[in-house]
Amino acid sequence: MPDSVEDKPEYTLGQKEARRLHDMERAFLNRPRLSIRLRIVTGFLLCFFLLAVTGLINLAILYQARGKLHFLDVSQDLSLDVQQARHFERLNYPDRKNLEQAAQAAQEASDLLITEGVSILEVSGQTQLIAIEYKLGHYSQIVHEALAELDRAAPDSGRVAALNAELDASSGDIMTLLRTMKATEAASANRVLKISQTLPFLFAGVMLLIIFWITKLLAGTITASLNRLEESTRRIAGGDFSLMNPARKYRDELSDLSLGVNRMLLELRAREAQVIKADRLASVGAFSAGIAQDLNDVFSTISANTRAFMKGCHPKADCPSFSLLEGIFEETERGRETVQGLVEFTHDDEAEVGRVDLGAAVDSARMLLERELTDDRVEFQAEVPEEMPPVRGIFGQLKQVFLNLFHNAVQAMPAGGALTVRVGFLGADRAEVTVSDQGVGIPPGDLPYVFDPFYTTREGSEGTGLGLSISYGIVHRFGGDIRVESVVGQGTTVHVTLPLASVTAPDEADERPDERPPSNSETLSPATAASPTANKP
Repeated sequence: MPDSVEDKPEYTLGQKEARRLHDMERAFLNRPRLSIRLRIVTGFLLCFFLLAVTGLINLAILYQARGKLHFLDVSQDLSLDVQQARHFERLNYPDRKNLEQAAQAAQEASDLLITEGVSILEVSGQTQLIAIEYKLGHYSQIVHEALAELDRAAPDSGRVAALNAELDASSGDIMTLLRTMKATEAASANRVLKISQTLPFLFAGVMLLIIFWITKLLAGTITASLNRLEESTRRIAGGDFSLMNPARKYRDELSDLSLGVNRMLLELRAREAQVIKADRLASVGAFSAGIAQDLNDVFSTISANTRAFMKGCHPKADCPSFSLLEGIFEETERGRETVQGLVEFTHDDEAEVGRVDLGAAVDSARMLLERELTDDRVEFQAEVPEEMPPVRGIFGQLKQVFLNLFHNAVQAMPAGGALTVRVGFLGADRAEVTVSDQGVGIPPGDLPYVFDPFYTTREGSEGTGLGLSISYGIVHRFGGDIRVESVVGQGTTVHVTLPLASVTAPDEADERPDERPPSNSETLSPATAASPTANKP
């Protein structure tokens, strides 16, 4: 399916302007896309990421501080158990009961170490954990050796004294190790807490700087683009329709808006050109109408005088110039009818919608192109039913439609050919006129755009591209339709459908007679022809 007209502005802007726009758009589309929405979303995502990172870091620091505080509690409990064991083993040594209580306190310290081994491992590491386990195990072993020595029948006093010294040294080592670990982790916990207090303020400051930078960047970009657009609107309001060239090295929504403004500018220029052409055509129409009226007077005078000479040549056999006068009269009448058709063509815009004879409209359009048909070796063939009812419309405007279609057909056959017009019925309430030629045809890619203003396949000044557009508007104004079929190299067929006047406008059919041009059989009487103003519209 072909693209929409909006995607192919060359058919509404003109070929040259469209190429400029397409070149600019093509160069612009090669730039990287960096939309404002993406930048805003990226900025918010960056801020959210910073908030998430700050929260995670604070959670990690607080979790670490919590672990260290828990370790301090565990080490405090271990210190109490070891101090209690040391107290009992020093009390009335070598009293068995005190040694048993010391062994129980050492076992409680070992159980606590097993229970809280993971937390100690996370905070102090494996080396410190192994050292504590080893020293507690060694202390418990010495206590049990002292108890075993006391259980002997004859304890060795020297061995008991040595064991007492070992117990004191081992418990002292454990206390020293625990104090060192507590001091180290207490200082570390203090640092962690200070960091947890300072870090949120640091991240808040960084985030404020990033938010300020993002806001400034977006505000600067948007404001600069809006200022350019505002300047362009002022320029457009002043009548300057020159294109906007996006200045940035990337694309965003405002740049796309600039391209849209460029399309609007070219559309405005096209509409301005269309208005100028329409005004020029109106001026030419008014001028032609005046000339046509003057020529009509001239032709009427020539026709009347020629007819008078012809009457003076009776009998025909006695007047050798009668055939020449008859030729002059016929050619004058043909010229008068052509001029009369031009007058009707230029004045029919103000007429009311009524009943139009399709055969008469087709024949009148053919007469205006008769010289062109002859010069271009185009054979005109018309098939109109005798009992064809009138259609709803305005004679002059429908004649303009057929004139445009015939002219396009002749232009499509530079080597000559056949132009065939068929008039018939389409259903019970519509008439159809088909105009077929044997020309070069229209490429399939161009068919959807043939009714767009200023679209033309002819180069240079051979066509304005307004004929089919105007015809489309006229036919649709009367409730009809127009469509084009074409095969490249074989020709083009245009189908024009119009509602029958008897169906769509019965009131108008009763009140208004058929609108038709004067026929060739209507000649002037001598009395009428003698007046130079008798045939003025």
